Amino acid sequence: MGNMKWFILIGVAIVGLGLYAYLNPPTNVTVTGTVTTTGIGTKPTFVDFTPNHGGSASSVAVTSGSYSAILLAKQVYNVKIHFSALGNITSSTCDAGTLNLQQVSSESQQHNIIC
Repeated sequence: MGNMKWFILIGVAIVGLGLYAYLNPPTNVTVTGTVTTTGIGTKPTFVDFTPNHGGSASSVAVTSGSYSAILLAKQVYNVKIHFSALGNITSSTCDAGTLNLQQVSSESQQHNIIC
């Protein structure tokens, strides 16, 4: 009977932690991933995350094809890749869709970007 009490206590604790995480989602989310541009001779340099509701974009550097950004949760972001081409002679941007962080339950998310 003593072991059963421990199992019940552990079960209640797990349910309680899950409920707490559901009711108290993170306010910031660290988003990481890879960035790929499909054009021949192109190299991604920066990624912009602009909230759909307006506001300032968060711009992060691309290093060795990867990025890491700390963004506000409960937002949808328009994603834009800045890239260089022709050996850094020219530069351009491409729209890479959206990133939805409205219902995240974790403080970290993986999001790979391609355009």
